[in-house]
Amino acid sequence: MKTKLLPILTMAIGTSAAFLTHANNIIENQALVHGYLDHPTPCTIAIDCSDIVGPVCRDANGNQAFGKFDPMDTTCTKVVYKLEP
Repeated sequence: MKTKLLPILTMAIGTSAAFLTHANNIIENQALVHGYLDHPTPCTIAIDCSDIVGPVCRDANGNQAFGKFDPMDTTCTKVVYKLEP
């Protein structure tokens, strides 16, 4: 009985680990976006933010960062969110 159960258990654990790793990579790829500060010059200083809804992204001084809808945009109006650790 134990000899039949061990291969099945090993396969189940391996399959679960593969799905969890894949799901974690998808979340990480979707989360990281650049947020830009409006001063001293608009859209020039980038900080790491997230596109997953939560508290808004701010720098260490409390200034809110905004994202670009298109990388070529010269204005930053997209709301971006705090990157959770």
